[in-house]
Amino acid sequence: MQLVWSIIYSSFTSMNKIYYSFLYCLVFVFVALSQENPFLFVKTNEDIGTRAITCMINDSNGQLWIGTYGGGLKRYNGISVKTFKHDVNAASALSSSEIHDLYIDQKDALWIATSNGLNLYNQKTAAFSQFNPEGLKLSVHSIAQFDETRIIVGTHQKGMYIFNTYNKEFQKVALQDGIEENGLQVNDIAVDKLRRVWVGSNMGLMQLDFTSLKLKYVENRKLENEQQLSSEIISLEADKFGSIWAGTEQNGVLKIIPTTSTNFALEHYAITEKRIFSIEEYKDGLILCGSENDGLFILSSDGDVLNHYLKEIGDDFSIQSNSIWSIHCDINDRVWMGYYDQGVDKFDPKHFKFSFLQNNNQSKVTPFPSSISSIAKDERERIWFSCIDKGVFVYEPTKNSYTHLNDPANNIAKGLNSMDIPSLFIDSKQNIWVASWYNGIYLLKKGSRRFINFSTKSNRNTLKSNRIVSFSEDSNGVIWIGTFLSGLVSFNLNSGKLTSHDSEAFQKFELQNGNIRKVIVDKDDNVWMGTRKGIYRYDQKKDEVVSFNAKIRDLSKGVIADFIVFALYEDSNKNIWVGTDGYGLFSYSAVQDSFTWHGKNSEIRNMSINSITQTYDGYYWLGTDNGLIRYDQSNDDFRIFESADGLLSKKINRSAFYTERNTLYLGTSEGINFFDFNNIPLNNNIPKIIFQDLKIGNEKIAVGKDGQLKKSIQHSDTILLSHDQSSFSIDFIGVNMTRGEKNNYAYMLEGLDSDWNYVDQLRTATFTNIKPGKYVFKLKAANNDGVWTEGSKNIFIKVQPPYWATIGAKISYFVILCGLGFYIFRLIKLRVRERRKAEIERNQRKQTEELHAKKIQFFTNISHEFRTPLTLMLNPLESLLSAPDVMSLPEDVRAKHRIIHRNTKRMKRLIDELMDFRKMQFGKIQLRVRETDLQTVVKNVTSYYEEEALYRNINLNFTNNEINQTPVWADQSMLEKIIFNLLSNAFKATKEGGSIAVAVNYHTGGVVFPLIDKMQSQSAFEVVIKDSGIGIKKENISNIFERFYQDKDNNEQYYGGTGIGLEVVRKFVDYHKGKIKVESEQELGTSFKIFFATGKAHFSENQFATYTTDQPQQKIQLSQEKSFETTDYQVEKEHSLLIVEDNIELREYLKLELKGDYRVIEAVNGKIGLEMVKQYKPDVIIADIMMPEMDGIEMCQLLKSNKSTSTIPVLMLTAKVAEKERIEGIDAGADVYLKKPFSVNLLKSHLRQLVKAKNTFYETYFKSLELDVDEVGHDKKILADVLNVIGNNLSKEDLCVQDIANELGLSRSKLYRKIKALTGNSANEIIRKTRLEKGKELLAKTDMTIGEICFKVGFASPSYFTKRFKEYTGIIPKDYRLNCKDQKEALTN
Repeated sequence: MQLVWSIIYSSFTSMNKIYYSFLYCLVFVFVALSQENPFLFVKTNEDIGTRAITCMINDSNGQLWIGTYGGGLKRYNGISVKTFKHDVNAASALSSSEIHDLYIDQKDALWIATSNGLNLYNQKTAAFSQFNPEGLKLSVHSIAQFDETRIIVGTHQKGMYIFNTYNKEFQKVALQDGIEENGLQVNDIAVDKLRRVWVGSNMGLMQLDFTSLKLKYVENRKLENEQQLSSEIISLEADKFGSIWAGTEQNGVLKIIPTTSTNFALEHYAITEKRIFSIEEYKDGLILCGSENDGLFILSSDGDVLNHYLKEIGDDFSIQSNSIWSIHCDINDRVWMGYYDQGVDKFDPKHFKFSFLQNNNQSKVTPFPSSISSIAKDERERIWFSCIDKGVFVYEPTKNSYTHLNDPANNIAKGLNSMDIPSLFIDSKQNIWVASWYNGIYLLKKGSRRFINFSTKSNRNTLKSNRIVSFSEDSNGVIWIGTFLSGLVSFNLNSGKLTSHDSEAFQKFELQNGNIRKVIVDKDDNVWMGTRKGIYRYDQKKDEVVSFNAKIRDLSKGVIADFIVFALYEDSNKNIWVGTDGYGLFSYSAVQDSFTWHGKNSEIRNMSINSITQTYDGYYWLGTDNGLIRYDQSNDDFRIFESADGLLSKKINRSAFYTERNTLYLGTSEGINFFDFNNIPLNNNIPKIIFQDLKIGNEKIAVGKDGQLKKSIQHSDTILLSHDQSSFSIDFIGVNMTRGEKNNYAYMLEGLDSDWNYVDQLRTATFTNIKPGKYVFKLKAANNDGVWTEGSKNIFIKVQPPYWATIGAKISYFVILCGLGFYIFRLIKLRVRERRKAEIERNQRKQTEELHAKKIQFFTNISHEFRTPLTLMLNPLESLLSAPDVMSLPEDVRAKHRIIHRNTKRMKRLIDELMDFRKMQFGKIQLRVRETDLQTVVKNVTSYYEEEALYRNINLNFTNNEINQTPVWADQSMLEKIIFNLLSNAFKATKEGGSIAVAVNYHTGGVVFPLIDKMQSQSAFEVVIKDSGIGIKKENISNIFERFYQDKDNNEQYYGGTGIGLEVVRKFVDYHKGKIKVESEQELGTSFKIFFATGKAHFSENQFATYTTDQPQQKIQLSQEKSFETTDYQVEKEHSLLIVEDNIELREYLKLELKGDYRVIEAVNGKIGLEMVKQYKPDVIIADIMMPEMDGIEMCQLLKSNKSTSTIPVLMLTAKVAEKERIEGIDAGADVYLKKPFSVNLLKSHLRQLVKAKNTFYETYFKSLELDVDEVGHDKKILADVLNVIGNNLSKEDLCVQDIANELGLSRSKLYRKIKALTGNSANEIIRKTRLEKGKELLAKTDMTIGEICFKVGFASPSYFTKRFKEYTGIIPKDYRLNCKDQKEALTN
């Protein structure tokens, strides 16, 4: 049986200790495996090629140099391969691509034996030098260094030479008589501890006598036996004891042992008849012998064969070929194997961190499971393995064998006929439980030899599915079983009863048919279930299931909606750990009743966690699809182990952990790994840093005398760059032959960077647009286990400035700047003088603007204050003037009333004008155009001034030039203000006895409107207002539309007032894209002409009165000042009204007007108003906005946020009429927003509508529930409040009468009796009817699922909702929704 194990060895002498340690921790480790298979070989880089590998050697930086037969010279740095070949066009290239031997001297110079002479590679200049004796071409096959200046050179058919490295001269070695130069082939050279030179050749073993410089045979007399050394010697190795090992052509291995200074003993080891191409001494005296087609032999120092390695088909870790041409052992105990046609592989004692058990040779042993689903151990120390698709296996360490339980002929247990096994479990009584995917549960009771099967056939009432997933056991010995689509099942061994858990607690979360992927029982006997719908806990004592899904969703802040649980684990602190599919790792603390999501800002949060366990050292181990993770909770640190670390597969299967003592077993998709978690091999070899290439503009810089690099960047101290080479990159590598691709790097450019840049595995540093200056590039590296270099490798970089930034150039610049400075000084002096002048003018303008702004703000504030007194003047006056007995008053009294009324209205218009101007300033006036009869508007406004004209004896004349219809598209409100302003100014300017003419004309295509089309004329309406007043100077006409402009020559008569009226007129005309003309002569009068274009094409869509998208969707209507006809409807006297107003006069007036219809309650501010609402519960509220202590906005917000007062309608009074203030009032919950001054009739009408709407709402609400409620007044309000509370809490499952009573401040019994008396139904029936009516509404009007509607209206589960719905309506919800859809379609058709 050939089994492949990955066992990491620290030293060969400690193998037995390692073996017994593993035997103690891993009972099933095979006896003597460590001796049978000490080496596991792994492939290196495919770029090395398939040419025969003749020799290998490491340089001082750890790079491996590889000589090939015809493939040139290779340099391997642990990641990439660089090839050097013979190039006929390059003098500095190799002289031949056939490499036979390599040697590195004390100066780190690489000497290369080629078929065309001796070569030297200079690593500083990256160039080759070629050496041959003058006139000769040597085929050099072996080289060895004798001392610092002499190299021994062995050739084929050219004899031997001594090469002087100082003067580069060859010296010929003489040959003993009988040795023919043409027939001599020197295959290898070795120098022993006593500086004796041994030569292996086709003529046998020889020695080089350096005294006579002569090559001789080894004399027979010097040997203690008679064996002849005449057979061909292919390879030689001098060991540390002074012995010489010789590989022969057919006779195996010879060992020459020195007995005295001149005599030797010869031992012969006939290990093979194949050629021994290479011999290498390994640590602990082991000798490695590579043969031609007979694999690798491991010999002891005594010549015993300890191991014989041959290529095994299907074994990924055997040697790659039986033809081994070269062997090299480096200083880190790696063994490099060079093959004839399979490149290079290696044995690295620190390559594998994990041991493994896997069968790769199916021709020799029974197939072993590949994808492991569970691992367990029984009391007889047998290891049980379940496989996802190959059944169950049992390993018996005492017999050193394993048994496949699915084999009917096995001698352990019969009756297991399922190959698909998700898990197995050994309980506290040593019963074996096996979960199958198709055949239910298999139970092998202790001592039994046959499995008992529980399936849907034998347990039809309990098992609904044969797919079993997980097992766990509680303290009472009850086995809890997680199934696929059959929920949670338990088995009581005492009673033999199998129980399916489908109580209401499970049905609440639909777990009775759930997919439970993982089940565990915690130390308190709570059963935790990991499902496709999240995580749940079952309390056996309370028969209660709790879902923790909401906690995880809240913790993720909405990132996680639904999640699948793959793994559950309880640690030593009773915390529950949860592994999810794609959302990483969570843990639950019962003490804090909270979850923690681990791995913030790391890739862990996106991984699938398949298995979880904790070892006694405190670490948590996580099996994922991306490898094995060790998690240190103390610092939230994750260490990931992958296939590159020795895992058979980076996919760790679900629930496939087993821990025993110091050993952790894990089942992967490719077999079983195990390791000592306290002794994971650590690579302490620090990478050797090499600077590889310099690139400028993404172009590699070659080494050359005239370039930036005079020698290779690795051996350069300084890089000198010009200013246009300021963007460059440096390639680098840390040579680490143990998983060098996992190295990490950090660099900084001192002078530019303030800290290290940690770049993980990136091996290039790029810099762009570096400023001229001096820098130091520093690099450090860490190996695959995170061991960093102690210091950094540095190189100095200088970026030279351009010629125009040199010192000479800077002196020239200084001289020029001094000359310019004087000129600039004079120029600045002149500019400062001009700037001061401009500053003074700017300050004057600023002061004027600030004065204007303060003036407007003052007028605005005064306007707000005027609105309340105006209300108290206008409404009483209008009431007096419209009273039936007003005619009984004397005429002069009535006339005075009319004068007061007229001027009060005028004051209101002035205030509105000022507010309009303020709105224009902030761009908050918007056009609302509609088709309007221009003639009617002008005539109505003109008629307003008839009484004033009569009083002042002014001839006011209106003409329409016989135009029957004058339809114009305009904002009527703006149009009226334009006419009012111009007529007002005309009356100001016209003396008594003068005249004012108003006319409306029509022009057919004769007016150009620049704001519409500067070139095209079109038809238009014209309004002319002409007076015979004082007139305007011609030079002042262009200024009259400017803000606050007043003509001092006319003593402010024409422009008296606010000074903004004509600007408002111009703005309003511009809004309509019309135009205005002024003609005036002093003492003759002034004529204003306003032109409006016909049609509506010049207005945008949102300027029409019907366009409402720029207005908020309001639940109230903003009241306009227009009279309402009194209707026959009268509000019943029993309705109460609360007036909240700080102005005592307005409050008294409102009380006087409204006390005939309402019971009036008063409050002076919002705070007192709230108390009155709680005490009296009024039917409607009138509130001012601006009040002390608490304003109307805040009071309204508090009313609407309180469930008991939210239905009371609120009417707001205010002097603040800007759109912003209106929206603020509406958002606060106001039902009507009425601006001051207001019409009392309008106010009364709104109050009636609010009370009526509230009563209508109650009646509709009662009818929807089919409640026969005849009572009105207070009882009806109580019932409405009850329904309001139910509606606001409809989604609460546990809503009861006590909750409603608490909300309304009533006792439970009193409320229950009141509801029963009013409706004839109990409170619970009312709640249920309300829920079901809301459910009917949602089914008919929405696309929500029945489950969503169920929870929306407060039912615990869809099944319960369906049951109650059918009792209420006679049909199930699904049919009700279909009926509603059919009715809609019928109405549509």
